[in-house]
Amino acid sequence: MKSEEVLRSILPPAILKRIKRGEFPIVDHVHGVSILFADLVGFTKASADLHPNFLVGLFLNDLFHAFDEIVYKHGLEKIKTIGDAYMVVGGLNHGQSLSIEKEESADHHYPNCNQQRRKSTKNRHHCE
Repeated sequence: MKSEEVLRSILPPAILKRIKRGEFPIVDHVHGVSILFADLVGFTKASADLHPNFLVGLFLNDLFHAFDEIVYKHGLEKIKTIGDAYMVVGGLNHGQSLSIEKEESADHHYPNCNQQRRKSTKNRHHCE
């Protein structure tokens, strides 16, 4: 089956077994796990105005590389990047929760933020 091959390529074997047994929805409580889902504010608008080579080839690549360094440094696990979104989990395998200090933010690693005016709010950083 083609669909089973696809599921096998993206899901852990234990989850695939639970799906085959008919378990739905699959929801587990795991103490001490944190999930971060970052979505870039204004990215869709910027994508209409900026050249794709710059937007994806330089900006997103540099930004996600900075995120990857933070994730690696703190022993977290990157789950997925989808377009301009980045998802990471902490504490799933090693009992760590996601706690990155303010100076460890992507802002610190990517200070020029596409060389345009940057706004910062309490917990959100974005370019315009």
